[in-house]
Formats: sequence, C-alpha cells, structure tokens
Amino acid sequence: MVLNIKLSDDAFGVSGETFDLHPLEDTLEVSVKGVATLVDHEIGGGYFAIRFDATDPETALEKSERGTRST
Repeated sequence: MVLNIKLSDDAFGVSGETFDLHPLEDTLEVSVKGVATLVDHEIGGGYFAIRFDATDPETALEKSERGTRST
C-alpha cells in the first residue's frame, strides 16, 4: 500500500515541508497496526511516498482513514 502526497514543487518540496509530514506518517503507522507495517518513505519527484506492507489492504485503508480524522 502506497500513499503519495503531492509536494509544493516537482522536486523535494519547500524547506521544512517534508518534515511536517513525518507526524502524519507516525499517525498512520499507529492507525494500521495489526493489518499493515510501515516499510519506508521516499521523498522526490514532487511526492512524499509512504509505503506499507498490508496483510489486509482494505482494513488498513479504513483504519488509516479513521486514524487521520481523529488528529
């Protein structure tokens, strides 16, 4: 499961932009615990990509959606 977040430019985003996304990554990791595991993240090409290995992708998506609404 990959979440691609568009950055403000086509490279690495503006100064500090990607650092602001790390709390979201942490929230998602906690939200999907038990059905998905954080693999890594990659920054470049205008995107911040967060990768998860999901045993149940549908449930992981539901849990991630609920987790991000509560923040």
